[in-house]
Amino acid sequence: MSDRLQFSFEFLAPSSMEFLGNLNRYHADQLSRDEYVSVIEKRSQAMEGARSLILNKAPISANPVAAERQRKCIKILNDAMDDLATVIPQLLEYADNKTEEKYQELVMRLGRILTVECQTIDYYELAECAVSGPTDMPAINAIYRDQKRFYAQEISQAAYLLTIDKAINKFQSAYDEMDKRSDDDSEYKSDLMYAYRQTIEALETVKSSVSEGEEYCLGLMQTAVEYAKSIRENLSLYSKHRLIQGPTRMYQANYVYNMAKFWQNGRLETAAFLRMLDIFADNLDATVRRIQALAALPNDREQEIDAHVEVMQEGFLEQFRSIDLFKQGAAGDAAAIEQAFELLVAGAEKAADTSAELLAMGDSLNQINCMQCGAANPRGSRKCSSCGARLLDADSMGFASSSTVSYSEEGGMGGGSDELMVTPELGRLFKAVDAATEGRISKEQFAEEIAVYRQFVDNTFNADMMAQYMLTHFEDPNKDLPQRVEEVSNEMKAATQTILEALDALYLYVGETNSHHIVNGVLGLKDGNVRMQKLHGKIKAMSQGHDNAEEFMPSGFDMLTDGDAGIGFVG
Repeated sequence: MSDRLQFSFEFLAPSSMEFLGNLNRYHADQLSRDEYVSVIEKRSQAMEGARSLILNKAPISANPVAAERQRKCIKILNDAMDDLATVIPQLLEYADNKTEEKYQELVMRLGRILTVECQTIDYYELAECAVSGPTDMPAINAIYRDQKRFYAQEISQAAYLLTIDKAINKFQSAYDEMDKRSDDDSEYKSDLMYAYRQTIEALETVKSSVSEGEEYCLGLMQTAVEYAKSIRENLSLYSKHRLIQGPTRMYQANYVYNMAKFWQNGRLETAAFLRMLDIFADNLDATVRRIQALAALPNDREQEIDAHVEVMQEGFLEQFRSIDLFKQGAAGDAAAIEQAFELLVAGAEKAADTSAELLAMGDSLNQINCMQCGAANPRGSRKCSSCGARLLDADSMGFASSSTVSYSEEGGMGGGSDELMVTPELGRLFKAVDAATEGRISKEQFAEEIAVYRQFVDNTFNADMMAQYMLTHFEDPNKDLPQRVEEVSNEMKAATQTILEALDALYLYVGETNSHHIVNGVLGLKDGNVRMQKLHGKIKAMSQGHDNAEEFMPSGFDMLTDGDAGIGFVG
């Protein structure tokens, strides 16, 4: 940067300061009227010269990202000088009309312009450092850059130390601002303040050791860089912590609430706000589907759980409605905004209430009551922790107490029902799903359970072998057996494919830990197995022409809930 251009940039902020200083001196009668008018006019002319130089000669970085930032800074500076130009006539008018009200108004306007100028010049000078250096913090990157330039004798020691002082002042201001926030005593705030303090101390060490030699100071600077990186990490955690604090017990709703307030106050662009609403809607939709899938898992409190899930879904629907209202507000309907806030809070709180109830219910489902004294014990216990009596746990008796199945009188089969019949193999997999999502088993263990069920499917659901058996053993009084067998075979292949795709979804969860895959897997398993049990009823009906139908059922296919083999045909 040329000396003349450097002077122009440094001149800008003091120019506003000079206007402000002379205004204060004239207000305090330390300048005559003529002296005051003269200095205002001179500063006005100098400002226009600086404007022309900056607009036409300001160097632009070769880095496209930095260049874009620098151009924005130049535009902001130009706008600030336009504002200052409108204040100058009022400053001259004040020479003949010294009132306290006018003085206060001019002080405020000049103060705002001065702040914009100082910050914008700083951003311009650090624009390239924002995209090049060991961190994503321009102030640290500027020290890193100037340290190398100083030891290469490209800049003076004073210029190098000034860069360090600017960074220290920035971090100290941020530390002081954090310290003022008495409403937050979280660990996130403490960790962030500690990172600021450590960085400041490291930079002060770098500054005081400037005469110790390049290699030594580069090592000190590396320490400062690491501390600065921890600022960014802790700042991200602290920001998330602050954003999820709010009027509800649902952190996603609080995040939307706070972002909506930012948008309402002009601190967030409308396009970004609308994108955030779409993301929130997607998250809500995924949560609703996951709740539906988990509610479909076997349990022995189905009606009670369904009632809570229904209320929870009402809460989610109110949140969906709030999204629509926020979008209406973004389109210009101001009245919709306050209603959106109210619905968002009400819906989130409704969902939170039922969520707490479901969690409590989940705890109770993991308990077994003693038949002798009534004490609650963890499921799987052999003896009562209170009286020592032997516990009769349904799991230890060979069937799942949480089954949703309504067994029929004959063999525990539901025929063509839409209600899921849980076999031992499927029940084992469902338990593994619960354990995996709750972190009670490792990913490797979950993958092994999926593989066990996959082997069971491969060995059991053989549509071609079943079709051959039916064509060989079933009677055909209506001469349409081949057609019906083909239909059943195709249905079995489709149901098998659904189950295999569900298992693939569970495998994806092992790799990505995304609850969306669990939802798809559970729903697919339920759908595929319900279709299989319907096929069982259809095949059994087709075999009714025999005197002893059970003898003609394929070995391993008469098993929906009471057998050892599961659903299918093993030959």
